[in-house]
Amino acid sequence: MNPGIVAIRTASLDDLSWFSPQADVWTSDAPPWDLMNSELPKFEKYPS
Repeated sequence: MNPGIVAIRTASLDDLSWFSPQADVWTSDAPPWDLMNSELPKFEKYPS
């Protein structure tokens, strides 16, 4: 695990307005219809 990274499932938040994604993780498992933000860094798996 990387001590500088905290993973949060956005579905667990009550108010998404304060959440700003910093990266897309597990992109290797993303469905083809998932349109990710092209400006965010991408990781095929969890970064180590």
